[in-house]
Amino acid sequence: MSSPSHIVCAVRGQPQSRATVTKAIDLALEHGARLTFVHVMDAEFLAYATVGIVRLMYRELRSMGEFMMEILKDRAERRGVPEVDTVLLEGRVEEELPRFLEESGADLLVLGAPARNALSPEAFSTLVRRVAALGIRMELIA
Repeated sequence: MSSPSHIVCAVRGQPQSRATVTKAIDLALEHGARLTFVHVMDAEFLAYATVGIVRLMYRELRSMGEFMMEILKDRAERRGVPEVDTVLLEGRVEEELPRFLEESGADLLVLGAPARNALSPEAFSTLVRRVAALGIRMELIA
């Protein structure tokens, strides 16, 4: 297997993401790879809320996501990863993450194992199938 040149680390922002983030940083350092932290904001739970509330919640989710991503970027840079960027996406993880992976040219996805992520088993299976279909390696962190 060739060494990855662009690693994407999908994060939820939960304390359980710590091991996933650490592994992604370690891999980026080991391979001299670019590292992108990605957070997908899925506010489907707001489907029945009023439009004004949805806008307000998305604004708050985006603000919190941006803050979290800046912390992760700073952590990776302090550890010595030379090229780090962050991306916030909106929508369903199993749809938006594979789309981003394809567009970004990433060759490795690091994410928490199923017990650590908020996706249903069906959504997680869909995500795994879509990433595999793109030919992108996945590393699941338990």
